Amino acid sequence: MFVLSAGILAFAACSKDGETGNGANGKITVTVTGSPVKFKTDDLVAKAADIVNVTLSATADETLICDAKVDESYVDAYNSAYNADAVLLPSSAYELSGASFLVAAGKTVSNDLTVTLSGSTVGLEAGRVYVLPIAVSVEANLADKFTVVNNPHYVVLECDWLDLSTPGIKMKDMMGAKGIISGNEVVDMGDNTHTFEVRIYPYGWHADDGEISYIGTWTGKDKNENNAAFSGMELRYLGSAMRSGFGNRQCDLTLTTKPLEEDEIAPNMWHTITITCDGSMTGQNEEVAYQYYLDGELMASAKPTKRFGTESSQGFQVGYTLTGMQFGYDNVKFSFDGLLGEIRMWNKVLTQDEIKANLKTVANPSKSDMYVYWKVNEGSGSTLRDYSGNGRDLIISNTVTVEWGSEKEE
Repeated sequence: MFVLSAGILAFAACSKDGETGNGANGKITVTVTGSPVKFKTDDLVAKAADIVNVTLSATADETLICDAKVDESYVDAYNSAYNADAVLLPSSAYELSGASFLVAAGKTVSNDLTVTLSGSTVGLEAGRVYVLPIAVSVEANLADKFTVVNNPHYVVLECDWLDLSTPGIKMKDMMGAKGIISGNEVVDMGDNTHTFEVRIYPYGWHADDGEISYIGTWTGKDKNENNAAFSGMELRYLGSAMRSGFGNRQCDLTLTTKPLEEDEIAPNMWHTITITCDGSMTGQNEEVAYQYYLDGELMASAKPTKRFGTESSQGFQVGYTLTGMQFGYDNVKFSFDGLLGEIRMWNKVLTQDEIKANLKTVANPSKSDMYVYWKVNEGSGSTLRDYSGNGRDLIISNTVTVEWGSEKEE
């Protein structure tokens, strides 16, 4: 099934190999399946489907191919015709099975396109009506041969209730699975100034001090050391004391050793972990480069301890790049029992106010401010769409089966 990857999907106009036929005024009428077809939230959750096709008023001598178009301009037409206040259905709420209608020579009915509701409630509001106009058009040079009627086909979703659950990947069995940016892109990160954020929903934590709850890390290649692979910022919580141990190629930090009662990340609720790194702070053990925030509150600060520049004990600057994400760790004693939600990589140091403004989601992601933004809202599959606008989808290795879950926000 073809999954839409943008808010509005625009297809080309009709084209043909050649056709003839007899209709009114010498034209063949192209009739789009009747509508509107209405669904409610229960149908969305059940992933209900709608079938769309076109029918010709007369047979064509040769195959006719017509592409479809999800056309937002028809939303106003729908509201006017049905006295409604609908908005365009978000792309995350549906999938389309193909990109064109085809009517074979000598036939009058096209193949079917299937619109399947995705089951995702991300971006929807209770009480709101959503509409998806699927239009069929004819190229100007064919207007004397074809006329389209009953256009467009409307799919309508009445969001009569809403479960405020947030989806996420079940992490317990991910065991260090790797995800790579589509096209194997290697993203240059300059001096490593960035903010790394993840959202987690822990079901519990390891109680043994010898065990680690390892959430994951962004990954990169060191362009100054033969593209050696490295872990960008490992997020790990150490044993029952819940010390936060974060590390990467230029540092290995225990950012806080506060006792459990002061630093506990409560299970069974969503949290946002934020690590900021100021790449201009290159003095090893001298300048505070790292800040750790939990749910928008500053928990700890730290200096880099190694490999952070030409003055480091290693004596060179890491050539920072971003290549993807590692999920968990390949050791059952290091498993993380919980969900992993949004993953964000900014190309700047966020202020505390900016962090607090984006705890649950980023309302207006900026291509210029973000390297990647994986919302992890798919609910199925192993490809995470990039919402930063940079087109850097994350492809998770097929060596694991990605399992999904969801939990309500507080």
